[in-house]
Amino acid sequence: GSQSGDSILIKDGVYRGQFVATSAVTIDAVNGTTGNVTLEAPNNNGVNSSLGGFNFGGLIESSQLSMRNDHRYVVLDLRTATPGLGTITVRNLNIDGRYQGPTQAQDAPNNVTNMSGIATYDTNAVIDHVNIQHIAALQTPGNVNGDLEGMSRDDSILAEGSTALGAAKVTVTINNSTLGTFQKAGIDAWGANLIANITNNTIVGSGVHGLSGQNGI
Repeated sequence: GSQSGDSILIKDGVYRGQFVATSAVTIDAVNGTTGNVTLEAPNNNGVNSSLGGFNFGGLIESSQLSMRNDHRYVVLDLRTATPGLGTITVRNLNIDGRYQGPTQAQDAPNNVTNMSGIATYDTNAVIDHVNIQHIAALQTPGNVNGDLEGMSRDDSILAEGSTALGAAKVTVTINNSTLGTFQKAGIDAWGANLIANITNNTIVGSGVHGLSGQNGI
């Protein structure tokens, strides 16, 4: 396995799954800014969470709840094994949620699910030149031109710094990235122990929807 200080260089291609970094590594396309690397979400098989738990076929919940006690479904989950130790750097990647977020029917009656393209929890991170798309669930499955689900859920990037850090702070820097076709927020960065530096990003809403309201940051 990788260790803190290592670089993980990814060849061009599409990689389906959910990925977790637990040490202070750099994750980058082997071809840098000219690379074409996509990490994409697995299939959500439509099982209702009230019947089948909180794993939806290939879409598996993170072992870490969010600070809102939401069950997190993350394509690239950045969580150092020791909170606040070192910095994880992510560069030159595409993240595609494929509109596989938990649906309102799956969420009921719990209302506690959230999908993210990239999520950090009590972790220092640099996210640079990343393109994140389709972090949402469709009102009508398969209809990418229709409305999104009506829940206020699903963020391109979720960054959190909890009080479990004590007096320590974590810093998440998000630069030069493009975020679009998200259901709720382009960037949701919050917590008393989080410092967020957000610069030179392009955040694109998906227009007027009958059910889903969006926030840039």
